[in-house]
Amino acid sequence: MLAREHPKAHLAALERTGAVMRLRRGAYLPATTLDTVPEHAAPRLEQLGRTAAVARQLERATLSHTSAALWWGLPVVTSSQAVHVVQPHRASSRSAKDIRRHSLELAPEHVTEHHGVRVTTLERTVVDCATLLRVEPALILADAALHAGADLAVCREILGSLGSRRGTARARAVLEHADGGAESPGETRTRLLVLRAGLPAPVTQVPVTLPATTYWADLGWPELRVLLEYDGVSKYTANGAAADAVLAEKYREEAIARAGFRVVRVTRSDLRAGGHLVARLRRLADFGPAVPRPELNA
Repeated sequence: MLAREHPKAHLAALERTGAVMRLRRGAYLPATTLDTVPEHAAPRLEQLGRTAAVARQLERATLSHTSAALWWGLPVVTSSQAVHVVQPHRASSRSAKDIRRHSLELAPEHVTEHHGVRVTTLERTVVDCATLLRVEPALILADAALHAGADLAVCREILGSLGSRRGTARARAVLEHADGGAESPGETRTRLLVLRAGLPAPVTQVPVTLPATTYWADLGWPELRVLLEYDGVSKYTANGAAADAVLAEKYREEAIARAGFRVVRVTRSDLRAGGHLVARLRRLADFGPAVPRPELNA
């Protein structure tokens, strides 16, 4: 709800009763909107509302960077509430502090309209975020974008057109290791951990073909018969009762083991203490000497 579209007294009354919450100057969100999402999802929804408000308030601006990523529905790992836009003119000293303006030259083919809002294309968004963010959040976002249909070749073309501006070296590393086979941030973090540890690059979505069916593992090294499965809470709560999901997963893992694969389950705590996971993997198979990848530590 934009203040310019409603009587001032009406909005003041709604705010007094808690019917709306203020997102930014001149923009409000109906409080009932947050009732429709789990508590952990509320901050993302608030930021989405803040982004929508800026897009409506600055009609000539183009959503960019993490704000464009949010608008495309990509996982954005950042604590910043700033809304990123590209504008054709410089901001004045009185400009809102919650808007981060970028003076960039956007080629016409790098801008599109998505859900009624002017925004950088999926590929341009990936590149801009890869130059802005650290490797882990940038890779999570790039993996998700590729999974959603972004063209990696186009991303590389866009990055090449930017020259040697700040962040492009890190962005090249992100695009080199991006993989649309990752289906969750946890899977991306797992892959990044083993890459940083110098293990060979794992394959994503590894097929395990059995007589009656084919199972797909999150990632692994099929030539070494080692698979990694990231265990997020949603895996056991997304479809039906958790107990049924755990039982089905047990049968699945037993079938994969009978096919000659060793399955290593990875949890969030394993990612925090990554050295233990890497040591466990090296006990299972001969991965060869470590391959240094210092570009992934940025």
